[in-house]
Amino acid sequence: MKTLLASLPGVALLLLSPHAFADETPLVEVAPAPMRGWLGLEERNVFGLAANRATQDYGVDILAGAWLPHDHLQPILDLGWSRVAGLENGEKVDTFRAGGRLACGSPWAEGRAWVGAAVGVVAQAGWRHARDPALTSPLGSIAGSLAWAASPSLSALLQGRVARRLWIGGELGIEHSVPPLEWGNFSIFNSFRLQIGLELGVILGDAGP
Repeated sequence: MKTLLASLPGVALLLLSPHAFADETPLVEVAPAPMRGWLGLEERNVFGLAANRATQDYGVDILAGAWLPHDHLQPILDLGWSRVAGLENGEKVDTFRAGGRLACGSPWAEGRAWVGAAVGVVAQAGWRHARDPALTSPLGSIAGSLAWAASPSLSALLQGRVARRLWIGGELGIEHSVPPLEWGNFSIFNSFRLQIGLELGVILGDAGP
């Protein structure tokens, strides 16, 4: 009994020690997921109707985006130009776009492919090469030739890496203009349009293995 009583102070000191219940398991530092961005070009073809005539809108877009951690989200910036063909009397309209999209998807084939869907909107300006003398006055030629709209879109995306820092991709979707691009009684983009794009890009940052 005397031995037990004599050992109690030592046991109390041990229990009060800050290291008494310390977890001796070493901490493992988890490296942050690498960030990767990209720059690309997209050749676009858009098919629609204007004044009951089939039209084709063809051009090129400059794209910039990033695969966020775990590669499930891609914010994409879009800046582009295109020309509308197939209009009555050989009319020409150049369109300019600036906006963005947010894509959601998943990597495949050990990260060498990415499949997803994107929703976006761009601000759109149309420049009509006017044949109407009313649009060619010194003060009204530029303003009268321009029309503005917002263009929402919904599309499917496929991207595949063909080299360590090079990828190609494709896009298929629909887009619309709100309101249509209008010049008096002449308008385009007043229906849903089918959009097809081919993409080529370079990877920035950590390109992986």
